Amino acid sequence: MARIHQFLACAVPRDAVTNHALALRKVFKQVDPRTRVWAEAHDASLDGVVAHYSYYEEVRQRDDICLWHASSDSAITPWLQRRAGDLCVFYHNVTPADMIAPFDRALARRLEVAREQTAALAPMCRVAMAGSRYSAAELVEWGFPEPEVIGLYLDEAAYQVEPDQALFDRLRAERGDGPAVLFVGRLSPNKGQHHLLKALASLRRLHPDARLWLVGTGHLDSYVGVLEELVDVYGLGGGIFAGAVSQAELAAYMRAADAFCSLSAHEGFGIPLLEAMRYDLPVVAYESSAVGETIDGAGLMLDSCDPDVVAEAISWVHEDLKLRELLVVAGRARLKRLGTAEQAEARILELVADSVAGVR
Repeated sequence: MARIHQFLACAVPRDAVTNHALALRKVFKQVDPRTRVWAEAHDASLDGVVAHYSYYEEVRQRDDICLWHASSDSAITPWLQRRAGDLCVFYHNVTPADMIAPFDRALARRLEVAREQTAALAPMCRVAMAGSRYSAAELVEWGFPEPEVIGLYLDEAAYQVEPDQALFDRLRAERGDGPAVLFVGRLSPNKGQHHLLKALASLRRLHPDARLWLVGTGHLDSYVGVLEELVDVYGLGGGIFAGAVSQAELAAYMRAADAFCSLSAHEGFGIPLLEAMRYDLPVVAYESSAVGETIDGAGLMLDSCDPDVVAEAISWVHEDLKLRELLVVAGRARLKRLGTAEQAEARILELVADSVAGVR
């Protein structure tokens, strides 16, 4: 079988795209130990696992299969267009530029370029894959071969880590009898943290000691400034922004919270939604993009981000024990329907291998 080489724009720890590529690397290495992961940039902690894509030319063979993880703009995309060979694409989706433009026009343009670059790969793509039907529909629109939808999954090994006990004890001590709400995601306009802060202000009219924990970092200073201003305007106090966390710290937040609330306007899939279900945390979410597809009936879905509507939904989940139990049970059933990592990875390997023979 031809060697499979994976390419992605940037490889960093605890990133969904990076995690996906590294999980596939383990599978591909069982077939051919020479398989590699290449990136335009990568964190130093991944040295020896990921290498700069320019070095690929030193090991390149004519019958190599290249798997591109499309999620952002990159010099790798036009480079892939210029090389001959078999190309497979896994589309993780790209944030719509209009959601970012009011805060950073340069970044918005990069997102436009990312979509243009991905679409340009359609004519040379042998096999197209996506993590959701929502993402697959975009590939079809761009003229890719009929995409195979391979939903992402949770690596159960990552969730065997015990919660950070000191952090858990602190979180429990700081909260009162009101609901404690969690959201996990980078601080970005499309993720909707501004809606969550407004919802917290409304929720505190029902439960004065309600808490909100936002796990994730942000690189859009203008948007982070908006969030900080909302905290001041509504007098929400401190302890909201948790920043980057370890797996043990994430487990502590999941265990200490009463509900996971997503008001995100754009998700290509939504791994944190599944993580919440993994920790038996009821999910409340605004239905957008692939959010409803990811939750698949296992959450309380909202058709509005109106702060009062969100607050009432969270209060309902907090106070109605039967509803909480229903959502927890539904979440467990949803995770079972996902299938296993082994099944998804084996299917990707099969599709990529078949691309050489032109089976599809």
